[in-house]
Amino acid sequence: MTIYNLGWHHPHWTLSQISQQIFEQYQIKLSRPTISYTLAEWGYKFYKQTVAQALTEEHKKKRLAFCELYKDFTEADQAQLVFTDESIFRQTANGIDYILRRPDERYEEEFIHQCKQAGWQSVMVHGAIFGSNKATLYFQVDKRCIKAVDFIEIMKKQLIPNLVKKFKLIYQCDNASPHSAKITKAAFAT
Repeated sequence: MTIYNLGWHHPHWTLSQISQQIFEQYQIKLSRPTISYTLAEWGYKFYKQTVAQALTEEHKKKRLAFCELYKDFTEADQAQLVFTDESIFRQTANGIDYILRRPDERYEEEFIHQCKQAGWQSVMVHGAIFGSNKATLYFQVDKRCIKAVDFIEIMKKQLIPNLVKKFKLIYQCDNASPHSAKITKAAFAT
């Protein structure tokens, strides 16, 4: 079995594991740099594994419906569209694997690490962008996940008073559970 085949069939293997397998099968010792260089000749490199939540078919349909609804927006209309999101920053390692892949394979399903919340110290940062503007970041210490009630409170205290009323913005939801929950929709129905 060649270096290429080992890398292709075992993308989660480290260079040491590939080297060990070659030694066990062929009694040939190859250094990790030699294996890395050989794989690079075929367009492969080790990257941190992409971490993402899978989109459901329902999410895809809702995103397409949103695009269809607003496809005739002018540039001025689009400048009124506000997008909010939140990210968690952790103080400890989050277990992301390095994976052997080509640069254009980043978002292919077999190279994505599906993630769930875990128990470590963190800071959640909320932000919003619209047009060429951005909102002031909002921080929550030791917040591991956001629920619909938390999201509503943040929107009402931070985003709505500071942005939506001032600029007459249109809120775009990314269909994350707290953003699209029934209580969230009810809280912001106009």
